[in-house]
Amino acid sequence: MRAVHQPHLDGLRRSSRGARNSRSIVLGQAASLLGDYVAYLTLPLYVLSLNNSATELGFTAALETLPLLLFGLVAGALLDRYSIKPILIAADLVRAGVFIVLAMGTASGTVHLPLVLASAFVVGTMSVFFDSGLQTLLPRAVPDSLLVGINSRIALSRTFAFTVGPALGGIIIATSGGFPLAFGVQAATFLVSALSLLSVRTIYPRVKGVTEALLPSVLSGVKELLRLRPLVVATLAASFANLVFAPLETLLVVYVRDYAPPTFAIPDAFTLLFKDQAAIGLFLGIQGLIGTLLLLAASRLAARARIGHLFIGGLILMGAGFGGMLMMGNFFGFIPAGFSLAGVGTVNIAFVTSRQRLSPPEYLGRITAASRTVAYATLPLGTIIGTAVAQRVGVQPVYKIGAVAVIIVGLALLPTTLGKLVFPRRSVG
Repeated sequence: MRAVHQPHLDGLRRSSRGARNSRSIVLGQAASLLGDYVAYLTLPLYVLSLNNSATELGFTAALETLPLLLFGLVAGALLDRYSIKPILIAADLVRAGVFIVLAMGTASGTVHLPLVLASAFVVGTMSVFFDSGLQTLLPRAVPDSLLVGINSRIALSRTFAFTVGPALGGIIIATSGGFPLAFGVQAATFLVSALSLLSVRTIYPRVKGVTEALLPSVLSGVKELLRLRPLVVATLAASFANLVFAPLETLLVVYVRDYAPPTFAIPDAFTLLFKDQAAIGLFLGIQGLIGTLLLLAASRLAARARIGHLFIGGLILMGAGFGGMLMMGNFFGFIPAGFSLAGVGTVNIAFVTSRQRLSPPEYLGRITAASRTVAYATLPLGTIIGTAVAQRVGVQPVYKIGAVAVIIVGLALLPTTLGKLVFPRRSVG
């Protein structure tokens, strides 16, 4: 007997499966992001421990973002051509392997700068495929009505990881664990991410794979992106903002070490938390906690506010936060720095959701990769220029220029199509 088609029941099933997918994805990314932010502190500190060079630190960060410029467009075409989940799992396993090598090498004292640079490049390459792939997978794994919610939870997980990860990394380095344990933690979190993806089952069928040759496929994705004017505006704005903002993130460890160490009396019971690298981790951790609380409030507004206003407000927060940190000039600068971190998360929520909602499903992978490639192409250049300038004239002028420039970009977007962008509400299923 043929089963009767029941659209309402099908919608409930998709919602139930989508909710389970959402939990698995958020759990895996929360673990992975925790490891990322352990490495956010420990990898720069390891590079600085070799020669204490801000320029070398800049090159390490640049090599981690350079693969997006080199492989981003090709990654998008491949994601629209092949099944996404195996690509994501493979990327996680490769990144785990890299950090296992670093953990073993630092334990034996055989890791030097060339291996660190090569590791940064490999990890960055795998991240190109993983980050674009995850954003492409989400609209197939959760109902449309849950996209803002899951993007908000991932962004919230990111800021929470920023709260715990650097502080944990600082304590690990300050104690007997050191760099090998810190890199081992990073490897383990990538393995957790890979395991979480195994349980994800898509609720919408995959769009028929692309059959045209690779180069025409890439070009067609770029052409589709150019047709989506609000997304073009957001992409160009993000590209310029990243040019001036990238060195601010890279140099934060140096800024806290040189310009904002704790100078107040510390009770004996808490001296470990404020010891050398642990103090830097604590600064970043409290910054993350403030950013998490602010982003939690922002994520509740995300479903009701204009998506363009979220993007613009996030940019202004990014610049104002680091500007306020510079004006305070002491360890308590973690308060305004937390606003900056919340701004980054708010921009990401708006940017990712806009791509997912505006892009035709059959072009989502290519549009996502093309948009991310243009938006993040300026990261290596900005990092190298900013760290080189900081090496010559100091960190503070770089922060002054970057903070003001990001605010100006945000204000300039208000009269554009992005500033007026709003999505109609859609039903579940």
